[in-house]
Amino acid sequence: MTDAIQTTINDEEIASIIQNSPQINTSIVETGSTSILKNGDTLTSTMSAPTTLLSSWVFGGSVGSKGDKGDKGEQGDTGPVGPSGDGFTESNPVFTYTDGLISRIDYLSGNYKVFTYVDSVLTQLDYVMGSTTKRKTFNWTNDGILANIVEIIL
Repeated sequence: MTDAIQTTINDEEIASIIQNSPQINTSIVETGSTSILKNGDTLTSTMSAPTTLLSSWVFGGSVGSKGDKGDKGEQGDTGPVGPSGDGFTESNPVFTYTDGLISRIDYLSGNYKVFTYVDSVLTQLDYVMGSTTKRKTFNWTNDGILANIVEIIL
């Protein structure tokens, strides 16, 4: 058995040591306030840089070559069937653009969609079907990530 060592290494190096080196049977590392324990093939917790290898027990012996790739596993179960649609589909769309952005789609049925933007970012979509309007409001974070979509019937 070797003496305990203490050194600071990055995530990539510690991952390589712990996961790819079969000579290391047990390793204890520390990442900030989180500890990681590897015993055999079991790795517990997560790593974040910088990482400190607190101790390692190395057992001798040479490492053999990697074995052949195993056979592909069986096909998983088919998922559940989703709900059926209402059977209605729009046809013959006519697209209208304003300032390079789609602003309206008119359908053969007389239904249409109106798109609203703020600073070229989609904020609202109204789908007008006769006397019913389905409105979707798109809410964005300050970082430009879609936070949610609120749908109401007017």
